[in-house]
Amino acid sequence: MNKVLLRIFAAIFLLGILMVEAQPDGRIVGGADTSSIYTKYVVQLRRRSSSTSAYAQTCGGCILDEVTIATAAHCVYNRLAENFLVVAGDDSLGGMKGVVVRVTKLIPHELYNASITDHDIALVIVDPPLPLTSSSTMEAIEIASEQPAVGVQATVSGWGYTQQNGLSSNQLQQVKVPVVDSAKCQESYYWRPISDGMLCAGLPEGGKDACQGDSGGPLVVDNKLAGIVSWGQGCAQPNYPGVYANVAYFGDWIAKQRASGRPSDKPCSCRRSGKGPQFSILCGCANMSSSWLFCLAGFLICLLALTQGLPLQETEEQDEKSLPGGRIVGGTVTDIAQVPYQISLRYKGITTPENPYRHRCGGAIIAANRILTAAHCVIGTVASQFKVIAGSNYQTGSNGVITNVKDIIMHEDYFSEFAYNNDVAILVVDPPLPLNNFTIQAINMSSEEPLEGAISKISGWGTTSPGGSSSNLLLSVEVPIVSNEVCGKDYENFGDETYGITPSMLCAGKRGVGGADACQGDSGGPLAVRGELHGIVSWGNSCALATHPGVYAKVAYLKPWIDARLSELEARQAELYSIGTSRPCKSMERTMCIPLLLLAIGFSSVLSISAQPEGRIINGTTVDIARHPYLVSLRYRRDEESSYKHECAGVIISEQVLVTSAQCIDGLPEGTKILAVAGANTRNGTDGFIYPVSNWTHHPNYDPLTVDNDVGVLFLDTPLNLTHFGIRSIGIRPERPAVGRLATVAGWGYREEWGPSSYNLEQTEVPVVSSEECTQIYGAGEVTERMICAGFVAQGGSDACQGDTGGPLVIDNQLVGLVSWGRGCARPNYPTVYCYVASLVDWIEETIAAAGSQ
Repeated sequence: MNKVLLRIFAAIFLLGILMVEAQPDGRIVGGADTSSIYTKYVVQLRRRSSSTSAYAQTCGGCILDEVTIATAAHCVYNRLAENFLVVAGDDSLGGMKGVVVRVTKLIPHELYNASITDHDIALVIVDPPLPLTSSSTMEAIEIASEQPAVGVQATVSGWGYTQQNGLSSNQLQQVKVPVVDSAKCQESYYWRPISDGMLCAGLPEGGKDACQGDSGGPLVVDNKLAGIVSWGQGCAQPNYPGVYANVAYFGDWIAKQRASGRPSDKPCSCRRSGKGPQFSILCGCANMSSSWLFCLAGFLICLLALTQGLPLQETEEQDEKSLPGGRIVGGTVTDIAQVPYQISLRYKGITTPENPYRHRCGGAIIAANRILTAAHCVIGTVASQFKVIAGSNYQTGSNGVITNVKDIIMHEDYFSEFAYNNDVAILVVDPPLPLNNFTIQAINMSSEEPLEGAISKISGWGTTSPGGSSSNLLLSVEVPIVSNEVCGKDYENFGDETYGITPSMLCAGKRGVGGADACQGDSGGPLAVRGELHGIVSWGNSCALATHPGVYAKVAYLKPWIDARLSELEARQAELYSIGTSRPCKSMERTMCIPLLLLAIGFSSVLSISAQPEGRIINGTTVDIARHPYLVSLRYRRDEESSYKHECAGVIISEQVLVTSAQCIDGLPEGTKILAVAGANTRNGTDGFIYPVSNWTHHPNYDPLTVDNDVGVLFLDTPLNLTHFGIRSIGIRPERPAVGRLATVAGWGYREEWGPSSYNLEQTEVPVVSSEECTQIYGAGEVTERMICAGFVAQGGSDACQGDTGGPLVIDNQLVGLVSWGRGCARPNYPTVYCYVASLVDWIEETIAAAGSQ
C-alpha cells in the first residue's frame, strides 16, 4: 500500500475516533458572552417537532427588516411554518424578555442541496412585524454586497455548543474569526465542494468556531451580514474552518424573495382561511396582521344570571355546573409564550361520557404536576372529568400538551361565611407537564400582597363582552390592583349579606373607567404582577363595569394553606404518581446516548453523504399499536429537571425483557432514567402503560464506529401485562429471510428526511436486500454477518429513520431485525441496515439467564 493511501486511512481513522463529521450545524466555541445590545440583529428560531410538543431553540437568524429573517436552509427545509416562532431582542437561551412573533412563511433557496449543503440560505417571514422603530433591543442588519477579503476579521454569534460534544450556552456568545481563502478551504474539505455560494472563516490552529445550535446565525463583517452559519468538520478543529452561506452571492435572490415574500398591507378584516379560524378582537385591531385574524364566532355561549356576580347557570345536560365564571374583556390576543403558566381546564359531564372535553376554566401551573385553580371550577366534580391542556394558544383543539387530573384538593372552607370565600383548589396532574421555560412554565406564588395601583396581567379564553361569546384564542389584559377597603365599599350594597370582600380576596379593575376585566370562561385563571402569581379569577358584578372591580382569590393570604397541602402531597407522592415517575431507575454508566454515529471508516468516509445510526418511518401509514403490540416507546429523562421524551424504540421478547439497539443505551450519563411505554399509539402522549427500566446492557463487542453487534437488552422493574390486546411478546425468527421478501418496520420516527417525527405510530413495508448487494453499496467490511439490509434500492421512498432506532423489522410476526443505521433516509440506492437479531440470539439468551440467576 503506498504512502498516500496510508495517509488517507490514517486521517479517516482519526476522524472516526473523534466521531465528528461535516454536518450542517453550528455553535460558538472559544467565544465570550455578549449582549443583545451589541447584536440587536440576532434572533432565536424556535421550533416544535409536532403540534403537541414544546418550542425549543434550534437555530439562529438575523433581522433583515421588520418581517424578514435570514437563516440557513437546512434549519427550515421540509418543515412547516406553523411549527416555528422567532424570538428577537433576547440574549438568553429560552428567555422570555424578548418579542415573540409567529412565522407565516418559510422560503428556503430552491437550489438547496442537502447532500453537500449548498445554497444553504432561507428567508423566514414573520407576523406580526417586529417593532424595530420602537425597540431598543432589536434592529435590522445590512446585507454585504461583496464577499469579504481574505484575512478580514468576522464576528459570528449564537447560543450553540461552547465546546465539542458539549452543551449549549444559555447566554448569547460571539467570537471573531478571520475569513479564509476558498481555495485553502477546498484543500481542507477535499471530499466535498466549496462552491461560490459558500464562505469559509476560522483560525488555522482552531479553537474558535461556530457549532451545533448556531446554524443559521450571522457572520458579520464591518456591521454587514457576510455569511450564515452552515456546516463544518466538527467544531473549532485545526485546519477545518467553519463554512458559511456567502450572503453577497445570494444578494439578488434575497432581494427578489423580499419583494415577493412580504405580506401586503391590507386593512384588518374578518375572514376564514383554509388553515382554520384565525382571530382579531372585533376586527378592530391595529398592527395585527392577516395571519392572526378570524371572525369572532359564537362559541360556548354563556348567559349571565341576572347580570350579577352569581354563578353561570347551566344544566347537567349541557355538561357544565354552575360557575361564577370569568372572561377577558378589553384584552388583546397574546401568545402562550407570554403567559406560559396558563392552562385550559377541560371538562365533561359524568353522565355524558360520550361527549368531548370542553374548556371550563383556566388555571396556573405552580409545579410540573400541580395546578392552581378556583374551587368553584371543581366543586361537585371528580378528577376523571377533567383534562389539563398546557402550552396551547387555543381554547379548543388538541394542540399543546394534554395531561390527566388525578386528584382534586379543594379548600375545606370554601364559601364559608361569605360567597366565594377561600376560592382555591389544587389539581394533581399525571403525567407531569414537560416544563420548558418557554410555552410551559411554572409561576412562583407571591408571599406578599400587591401594592394598590400595581399593574396586573390576567389571561384566559373567556367571553370578550358581558353575555358575549368566548374567545378561541388566548387573550390577556392589564388592570390595576384595587385595595380591599375601596373594593369593599364598591360591593357594599351588592347582592345579599353573603357577598362581601374578605381577606382571602383581591380586587383589580379600572374603577371609574371599566372596559377591562376577566369574565365567564376565565374562572380559575391567573392574575400576575411582575411575573408572580397574586390572584385566581373568582367572581364579580357582571364584567368590566366601571363601578365594580373584578374579584380574585388572594394567593398571598391562601399560600399557607396551599403550602400545607403541597407538603401533604409530597408525603404521599408514591400514591399519586404513576409507576413511571415514582420509582427510580438504576444509575447509568457513561455520557450522553450517541444520537449520530459515524459508520464508515474506510473510503466511504470520503463520501459527502453520511451513514448515521438512526431510524424513522418514511412513506408509512398510521397504524394501531394492536398491529404491533410487541413495540414499545423508550422514553429518557436525562436529569431531574427534564421530562421524559421518546428517543428510541424497543421490542418485547418476554414479560420482563426488551431488546433494542445498543446505540440507544450506550454511554448514557449517570442518573438517566428510562421508561418503556407499551400499548401506546403516540410518541410522547399519555396513552399506554408505563414500565420503568431497572437495568440494561448491550453486547460487549458493540462498536459505535462500525455499529456492529448493535443489540442491547433492557430489564423491566415489573412484568408486562401480556394479556392486554395492545401488549404482547414476539419470537425471534431463526433463519435469515429470502431476498425480496417483504418485511414490516414500524415506529414513531421522522416521516421525511430532516423531520419532523410522527406523533402517531406508523408502519411501512420494505423488501429484504441481499448481503452481497448491500456490501457493494456500502463497501467491503461495512455490512457484517450480524446485519441485514432492507429497502427499495432502485427507487427508495420507504424507510425507517431518526426516532425509530431499535425498532422491529418483522416477517410473519417474527422479529428479524432492529433498526440500526443507513445513509440518509429512503434515498435511492441506499437501503437501511438492521441488526440481524438471530445472529446474536445466543448472547441475548445468555444475558437473560445471567440476570435471572442474580
